[in-house]
Amino acid sequence: MELSNKNCTIALDGERRLVAVENRLTGESYAVDEGAEYARFDGAITSEGIDVEWIDRGAYFEKTVTFTAPRDGVLEAICVFDPTFTGALDVHFHDDKTIWHVPMCVFARYEAGGAYYGLEYPYWDDEREMSFSPFVPLAKGETFVAERVFVGVFRNDGRRVWSCGPYPCGGRAKYTDSFGKTNSGLAQHFPNAVVPDDVGIEREELDCGEVRAMREFFRVHLGHYPLPEDGYWVWQNGWWAGLWGADASAIDVLERAGVLDVMTAAMYY
Repeated sequence: MELSNKNCTIALDGERRLVAVENRLTGESYAVDEGAEYARFDGAITSEGIDVEWIDRGAYFEKTVTFTAPRDGVLEAICVFDPTFTGALDVHFHDDKTIWHVPMCVFARYEAGGAYYGLEYPYWDDEREMSFSPFVPLAKGETFVAERVFVGVFRNDGRRVWSCGPYPCGGRAKYTDSFGKTNSGLAQHFPNAVVPDDVGIEREELDCGEVRAMREFFRVHLGHYPLPEDGYWVWQNGWWAGLWGADASAIDVLERAGVLDVMTAAMYY
């Protein structure tokens, strides 16, 4: 089975697992070995009750895994995507560079471009395997729709950019440049709550083509999640970014993306 959009074509086997990606931006083809989806239900690993659907989002493809409980129990963990991109020159785990290292996506890099993939709600338990642990009770026959997977491609631009996530990247950036050692919550991430004097933030190098591909993904993705009912709204927690005051330039960008409320770092406490 094949699905195509303006950027790429993906090939799926009879179990609807990814076996190949054709990058229409570069002409490259990437062989993929995708591991089986599974659930840990009441302590036992199972593939029973798992259903998979792929759809085209125009700029990328989206995979949804649904689990139906075979009996009353607890869904402890679920793996929705576990790919190996054969022959990739580099497989780069891209996170937000905060102290939590929240996953953003994975770049499988080849000569002229590559593929990117991740979970639309960016949280998973491993750098490659897209699995997470909901620990949700389910009745027999009840379904759980997992966080959706996205898969897309990029073309290398040749221009490289450096980043330290949301933090300034001049010189050698440190977490203590933005957060105090004792009054910011930073200490909880270190043994005995002692923050070293030099807590360096890893600098990340990306090709501009990778950056553009993820921007295209977000332009499409942000409009897909309507609020569940009246009374809900989208808000941004600005603590992790050190947003101690109202930054009009950042708030304008968030407003265009549909974020209507911003909680500053001061309000976090």
